[in-house]
Amino acid sequence: MGHTHPALIATLMTVGLAWPARSAAVNVEDLSLRDDAKRASAPPSSRFPRFGIGVRVGVAQASLKSRRLPGVAEVVSDDVNDAITMVTPSAHIGGDRFFFKLDAPLMRWDGGYTVGLGVYPLNYGRYFPRSKLLPYGSAGGAVSAATMKPSSQDTVQVPLRALMVQGRMAAGLKWRAVPGVALSLEAGFSPYAAGGVVDNERRKAAEAAVDAGKAPDLTPGNRPVNAGIGQVMDLALGVEWL
Repeated sequence: MGHTHPALIATLMTVGLAWPARSAAVNVEDLSLRDDAKRASAPPSSRFPRFGIGVRVGVAQASLKSRRLPGVAEVVSDDVNDAITMVTPSAHIGGDRFFFKLDAPLMRWDGGYTVGLGVYPLNYGRYFPRSKLLPYGSAGGAVSAATMKPSSQDTVQVPLRALMVQGRMAAGLKWRAVPGVALSLEAGFSPYAAGGVVDNERRKAAEAAVDAGKAPDLTPGNRPVNAGIGQVMDLALGVEWL
């Protein structure tokens, strides 16, 4: 029997040891490519759309206390305690996780209505494809211009202008009922809200009474200022087109 050359044995051993390592490297690379392909080909239903517009309809309760206004005596200002009907067109940019939201709140109550703009830069939600649910939280603020009805006692029946500012937090849940449409439920709380209006007719009447040496009528409902600082709570149902 002939002798095997030592160099040939060394070469075979090197090839035998290197082949499993190369195979493992190829397998790992192949698995990585497969994972990337799966993520790229994931169906749209597994991701929440990055843009949507919709509308919410709900109710709110405003409780603004005049005694919290700096420099305004409670005796010349009425509190604001109103039940409000809300219609809020809305839009979001960014889907799962962090996103940006814009609102255009329209509010109406017995004494008038408001038109406003809400900006919510802090939003976070997590989409669960299996249940098609996206719970989320929002934080931001809104500014609204109000038009209020004059009192029947005012000699000049001119609508009153007012302003309302609020910082608002909200928690909500979106359900992607069918592709392209989501239903939502949102509850909001404004820990800080301020708003008010000065009735110039009542103010002039009060000043005239003082100038004439008489006591002005400052009973509730006849005070020249209707304003306060307090809180607003709201609850709304909505639909969104994605």
